[in-house]
Amino acid sequence: MASCLILASALFIVGHSFADRISGDYHVDWDAEWQNHIQQYADYSYPFEQPGVIFPGLTVQDAISTVGKTWHATEMKEVLGIFCRDIAPSLVVPVGQQFISSICDPIFDSLNTNTRIDGFAICDAVYSTLGDPMSARRRRRMTPGKSLMGIGVVRNFNFEKVGHDINRRIFNLHSYDKESICTAFDEFVNSDFSTQRLIQATGEIFLEEAIAQGSQICQHWDAIYDVLRRTDEQPGEGVPDFFQTLMVDVSQLIAEFSGFDNRESLCDALVEATDPLQTHRGYLRDSRVWSLAVDIIHNMVHTLIINDQCTDFGNDVANVIVNLSPYIDFDVIQFYVQMVFDLQSIGEACSFVDDAFAFQGCAADTCANGGLCEYFQGIFSESFRCTCAAGYVGTDCGVEIHE
Repeated sequence: MASCLILASALFIVGHSFADRISGDYHVDWDAEWQNHIQQYADYSYPFEQPGVIFPGLTVQDAISTVGKTWHATEMKEVLGIFCRDIAPSLVVPVGQQFISSICDPIFDSLNTNTRIDGFAICDAVYSTLGDPMSARRRRRMTPGKSLMGIGVVRNFNFEKVGHDINRRIFNLHSYDKESICTAFDEFVNSDFSTQRLIQATGEIFLEEAIAQGSQICQHWDAIYDVLRRTDEQPGEGVPDFFQTLMVDVSQLIAEFSGFDNRESLCDALVEATDPLQTHRGYLRDSRVWSLAVDIIHNMVHTLIINDQCTDFGNDVANVIVNLSPYIDFDVIQFYVQMVFDLQSIGEACSFVDDAFAFQGCAADTCANGGLCEYFQGIFSESFRCTCAAGYVGTDCGVEIHE
């Protein structure tokens, strides 16, 4: 997939536990973190052996809280600083102390001095440790003749195209040699991309392709359903009408996740957006597809981070799973919710996510060092942020810039 995404992922999975307010210098004592976590690994066997614990020092709740903290950051280096401060310390044992510090220390230096991140140094560290991130890349070409379920007019989802579009439109990356990758990466980590903007941009590109394929599926719904009906009629044990039920129930979930009442209304929107008869001007059709993609990605994000929508959707997903499987009931689903989130129900998990993403910033706490609290409208949600006086940075203006 996208090489810059590989490098960015190295940063995003690269952080302590709960996401506290950023105050004071960005700094982590990597030696101390190593000593602390290596002792905890003596009693560690596998993820979720203890409810909610991914590995020592990092729980699912910690990860959600950290992402929620980055949700209101306004530039990429602040996002990366939060991840390096709050997630990276728990990775020094499984990933390696030297590798983590070579990535995070340039980010800390940049934030503490209010200068550019040395993206080239980070890129070199990744290449030196992991080798060429593109060397193992195997492109899976989607040929024009490759069809979905044997229905020639319905093509497979083109992940190759989506990957190239993400590279080109988000990272400004057009070739995959080391110099091009590191240049694009340096520009990205010093950009004004935020978590919200990155999710929107990536989601729009993904959905532009998904809308085109979804429109084809909608137009040939009966033919696809007939293929699944014949599959269900094959002899053998299993849930009666499994594939037909799967198609109907999952399409309803997709419609709900996308902000539509049912599959029919979603299909109407997909077909209308991609219909070449609506206009002979391709750019207008692209505009309709883009507009629909924006609406859908907003509905998807709100479904995940707003308590009521999240709970309703989560319960609907649980109902579909129970309906399709003779081996899973609601007690089993509750068990896995407890195991993953260390919470008692889907509703509690959604409430936790809502709280993590509803960070109000300086609306709850004053700005330090003479900073002013101002309203901030993000792409998906709003908050209040500190505008810092000269010489200070950080979400609460608590970080003094070292000249």
